[in-house]
Amino acid sequence: MSGVEHPHYAVSLIILIVVLRSWTQLGLSTFIPFLYQAKLSSDPAYVATLLFFFLGSGTVGTVIGGRWRTGSGTAGSSSSPSPCRSP
Repeated sequence: MSGVEHPHYAVSLIILIVVLRSWTQLGLSTFIPFLYQAKLSSDPAYVATLLFFFLGSGTVGTVIGGRWRTGSGTAGSSSSPSPCRSP
């Protein structure tokens, strides 16, 4: 074993975090346009712009986070040990 006492617990926790993050982002991207149009009487083009930046920032954050994790931007080029790579 690689020093992790409860690998199923760790993997389950990561999966739970990813599911909750995705669920929250989907809920917000569905709810925000209706909120802005109904409560704030906003222009649909403005709402679309806000939604574009919200979803785009999530994409950019995911790409930057992936590059930060691997060190150079390419998967598998990291010198640090990764639980996803085989020895």
